[in-house]
Amino acid sequence: MTAAAPRWLLALDPGLDVTGWAVFDRHRLGAGVTLEARCAPALVDLGRLETDPADDIGNRLRALARGFHEVLWRPALRAGEYFLEPAQTEVVIERPAAVSLYGRHARDGKHLAQLHASLEKLQLAIGALHGAALAAHVAALHLVRTPGTPKPQKQALAKRILAARADATPCRTIEDERDAIFLGTWWLETGAGRARVEAARRAAEGATR
Repeated sequence: MTAAAPRWLLALDPGLDVTGWAVFDRHRLGAGVTLEARCAPALVDLGRLETDPADDIGNRLRALARGFHEVLWRPALRAGEYFLEPAQTEVVIERPAAVSLYGRHARDGKHLAQLHASLEKLQLAIGALHGAALAAHVAALHLVRTPGTPKPQKQALAKRILAARADATPCRTIEDERDAIFLGTWWLETGAGRARVEAARRAAEGATR
């Protein structure tokens, strides 16, 4: 028998300067034909964690970890009443294919120093978020690579998800937040994510009988 999926999905688009995050509630997943109809009702909140580039690297990593815990343990007033219980929260962190990009540019020697610095910052950010999630004892933790969907298509999908929410109100979002929305939506719709979604749906139906 397949174990029920954790109720909450916290998707993170990592970065040392800015980390985008999005929260999905599997209990609110829609049953529509389109991806927007299925996933938009489940998107309950989004935001970003920012650190000061002028600050010490250690302080910035601590700020990321602290920000993660604040997202995990605080109710989000603008999205209604919800509380992310670590034992019922699945965390998905994107692991961009930066290594291949770095290797490709390294061969022709272009912008090697900048690429190396960017890759190092990305790896540090992923490590800080991963460590914070482990310390919080979340129900499940995944480092995943999303498909090679062009950036404009990812952003367009996230905007459609935002527009399709029942309580959609005009709000300014940045690219990192929309990337987190895409990541969460992709995870819910992939094979691994879909199995968890179906298990959660069956558990919710059983609880109402």
